[in-house]
Amino acid sequence: YRVTSAADFVNLMLMLSTGEQYSGKYFIQTADIDLSPISGYNGLGASATFGGRYDGCGHKINVNFNGGGDGCVFPYVTGAVMNVVTTGSIRGSGIIAGIARSVRSTGAIVNCASYISLVSTGGNTGGIVGSNQTGAVIMNCFFGGSLSTSSETGPINVWYSGRAGSFNYNYYISGLPNSTGNTNNGQTENEISAITDGVASALNATRAGAASAVNGVSADDLC
Repeated sequence: YRVTSAADFVNLMLMLSTGEQYSGKYFIQTADIDLSPISGYNGLGASATFGGRYDGCGHKINVNFNGGGDGCVFPYVTGAVMNVVTTGSIRGSGIIAGIARSVRSTGAIVNCASYISLVSTGGNTGGIVGSNQTGAVIMNCFFGGSLSTSSETGPINVWYSGRAGSFNYNYYISGLPNSTGNTNNGQTENEISAITDGVASALNATRAGAASAVNGVSADDLC
C-alpha cells in the first residue's frame, strides 16, 4: 500500500480504529505528509494496534496534535515502523510519544527520528515511544525534540516494570529530562551534545544490525 498524502495516512489510522491491524501487510510512504491542518486528528493512542510493516523511506510526518488523553503518531505497534521522521508538536493529558504509543513484544521501531516538541499535562512522555515491552526492539533511532511532563519522561522511552525491551544504538540530545529509574540499557552512553553529521554516520554504521531486528529487511532498505 502506498501512503502518498495526509488523507491516506488518516485513512490508515481510521481502519486501525475499526480493529484491522494489517498483520503481514506492507506500507510505503512516498512523500512528506503534513497532518497539522487536519482538524480533530490527535493520533490513536492506545485505542488501536498496527501489525504491518510501515516504511517511511526517510519522509517526514508533520503533526500538530493538541487534545485530551494520549498523543502519538502511531498507536501500539506489533509489526514494524521504520525510516520515519516526525516533526511538529504533540500536547495532551495522557501518555505522549514522538513515534508510537507503545512497541509490543513482537514489534520493532527501527531507523526512526523524532524532532517533535512533546508536552503531557498528566502522563508519561517518551521521545520515541511510551513503552518498549519485553521482546520488542527500538534500534537506530534518534530523538532531537523536547520533552515536558508532570510525570515520568525518557528521551527514547519511559520504562516501567515488566516492559523492558531491547535498545540498541539510540541517540538523543544531552540534557533532556530523564526520570530517575527510567534509564534504559544503551541509552545514556549514546547521548550526544548536538545534532551533527556524526549522528547520521553513527546510525548508518549500524544499519546491518538494525535490519536484523526486522525479519526480511536488508541494510539497503534502511535510509
